[in-house]
Amino acid sequence: MRWGLLLSLVACSSVETPMLIQLSSVEGPFVGVALEEHSSRAQLGMLGNTCTVEAKNGLVSRDRDLLNDRDDRIHDTYEGHTLVSSDEHWLRVDEELEPLEEGLGSFQKMFLHQDGMTGVDDACTVVRGGERWETSLDCTLATLDVLRSDGSIAGADGSKGVVVGGDGTSWESALFADIVVWDQALEVLYTGDTGGETLAAWSKSGDKLWETALGGQIVALDDLSGKQEAVVMLNAGELPSEMVRVDGISGEVLRRSEIPDGGESVFAGDNGSAVAVQLPNEIHFFAVDR
Repeated sequence: MRWGLLLSLVACSSVETPMLIQLSSVEGPFVGVALEEHSSRAQLGMLGNTCTVEAKNGLVSRDRDLLNDRDDRIHDTYEGHTLVSSDEHWLRVDEELEPLEEGLGSFQKMFLHQDGMTGVDDACTVVRGGERWETSLDCTLATLDVLRSDGSIAGADGSKGVVVGGDGTSWESALFADIVVWDQALEVLYTGDTGGETLAAWSKSGDKLWETALGGQIVALDDLSGKQEAVVMLNAGELPSEMVRVDGISGEVLRRSEIPDGGESVFAGDNGSAVAVQLPNEIHFFAVDR
C-alpha cells in the first residue's frame, strides 16, 4: 500500500516550465538594439548597417546601410517605425527600412510614441517638435525611457530622477537610482540602481508605490507591459546570473530563471512574450513562459 502511494506521487509530479526558453542568438558587435512590440523581430545596429532579425531563429530578414557606411545607432522601434542615427543625422524608417523622415541634431536618445517623436539632446534637454524643456540630469550618466501613451520622458542619473510629462509639466526626486523604465500598461515607473538589490515603482506624479528586495545585484531591467511586470537581470555573485519577473502592481517576485553570464542589457517586447539579452558581442533571444 505504501509503495503504491509513493509511485502515484512520483507519477503525478512534474518539472516546472522554465521562465525563459531560448530561441536563438546573434553575434555582434551592436550599436543599439530595439525589440519590436510584438516581440517577433528586433532592429539591430550592426557593422554600419541596420538589420531586422527574426527572434525565433536569429536570421537577418532585412539589411540596409541607411547612413552611408557610418554606424547605424538604433534608438527605438514602435508600430513598425524605427529611429536610427549617426553623428548628427537621424532617420525614421518603416518596416521595410525605407526612410520616412530625416533631420539633423545630436541626441543621447530618441523615442517614438503615440503623439510622434521626442528626443533628449546631449545636454539632457527634452525636445518635442518646436518645444524644449531643460532638465538637471547628467546625460553622461543618465538612462532614459518614454511612456508611449503621452510621450512622458523619465530619466535618472544615480542622484536624481526626473519626469517631463507629455504636456511639459515635470517633477524631480532624489532617487538614488540610475535605471528607469516605464511600464507601458500600468503607466508606472520602475527604478533601480546598478549594483543595488532593490526595485521600486513610482506613479506618474512621483509617489512611491512599492519597493522590493531582489536577492541579487541589478544589472539591467525592462518592462513586460503585456504582463504588467518588470523583468530584471541580476548578478548573483558566485551563482549563475538570473532574470527575475516582478509583479508591477504588488512588487512580488514571481519567478526566476538562469541566463548566460556577462549580460549587459535586457530588452523586452511590449506584449511581454519575448526578451533579448545583450552580451558584449552577442544577443540571445528568449520566449517568456506565461
